[in-house]
Amino acid sequence: MTAPRLSPTDFSFLAYEAAHGTVAAEIGALLQFDGSAPDVEELRTHVASRLALLPGLCWRLDRGRSRWRRPRWVECDAVNMRVHIRARRVGRGSGLAGLRAAIGEVLSHPLDQAAPPWQMWLVTGYADGEFTIVYKVHHALHDGVALADVVQSLFSRRWAARPGNVASAPAPSWVRRVARVLRGLASLTLDFARLAPRSPVNRPHSGRRTLVWCTAPTARLEAARSVVGSTLNDVYLAALADALHTVMAGTGERFPERLCALVPVSIRQPAERGSLGNRLAAVRVALPTTAGSAVHKLAAVTHATRRAKRHGQALAAAMVASAGRALPAILARGIAELTFNPRLVNLIASGIPGPKNALDLAGRALTAFYAINFAPADHGVSVTLMSYRDHVFVSFAGDAELPALAALPGHWLAALDRLQPKAGVTASA
Repeated sequence: MTAPRLSPTDFSFLAYEAAHGTVAAEIGALLQFDGSAPDVEELRTHVASRLALLPGLCWRLDRGRSRWRRPRWVECDAVNMRVHIRARRVGRGSGLAGLRAAIGEVLSHPLDQAAPPWQMWLVTGYADGEFTIVYKVHHALHDGVALADVVQSLFSRRWAARPGNVASAPAPSWVRRVARVLRGLASLTLDFARLAPRSPVNRPHSGRRTLVWCTAPTARLEAARSVVGSTLNDVYLAALADALHTVMAGTGERFPERLCALVPVSIRQPAERGSLGNRLAAVRVALPTTAGSAVHKLAAVTHATRRAKRHGQALAAAMVASAGRALPAILARGIAELTFNPRLVNLIASGIPGPKNALDLAGRALTAFYAINFAPADHGVSVTLMSYRDHVFVSFAGDAELPALAALPGHWLAALDRLQPKAGVTASA
């Protein structure tokens, strides 16, 4: 397989990281398994046996000499598993605190971009009968949907990236499509013309990354969505808005009536499933952070997302992203700078459809799958919902110095409870 040149979006993550010394443009996954922990050599052998399914994990960067040309991926002759897959044993019985401390250290450990830019850490010792694998990778190599495909290829017994759904609805006429794109562009322009407010969640990075998380049954979100006819993603965003209100109200600082969330939209086509690289567009969604019930916030978020869909914002953003693939390197540098500018967006809020089938490592069941996003400069936190089987797994990745970051998972779960207080299924941290 010929290794490709980086797309402008892929390259923009490298340029963004170089311009912001305390930002690591790295994403990944926190994978929790039941059972006795494998030896690190067993994990290395297992991953090596699956590399044929994931040729991108054998690529390293060749930056070249020209400022006008984007770097190219170059295939390595061999991948040194001892370098890429390492073990981290924490204090015996140290529990969740020990696991979180180890993950913070792993996330703050920079990737070697002279080698294929990914690492895997086997974390053990914090509890009996379970272990954690932390996979992290540079955002230039793949996005969140590709992340889910990588994990499925590594830990599925079927040894294959999940296929895309090739069935599609008839395409609208080109006149209607052009009209919808133009309407979407106008709507996007008007939305982004409104600056994001200043907020307590936007602050300079300390350089120390951390991750906190929670999980809930998908049935819990399904029950809540029926309140105002929302989607599962609307419920996730509304609970996030309510949680952020609770956190900001507790700081004693002035906080805005809304926060602007950047919500990525996958534009990956069925034929591209299993491939690496970034195939993303994004829309901006206002999260109401004023006092008021969580149900009212859900209604406001649902209205905002319906408006974005009705105006064709996602389609327009996808067209802009596709057109940007022709940009030279010197212009592509500005993509991430503009996208993540804290004057335009306060935080990233991603939702990723994960595997529906059970995954395992040699019979040890994967019980939790949390995505790890990166927090851009002056973004205190980035939030990601990953679905896996019959649960959703919500992670909050951010700066370790952000006050009340550790409390966000509990506030999100409490907001979910307020959205459907009579549901018979309970959420859990």
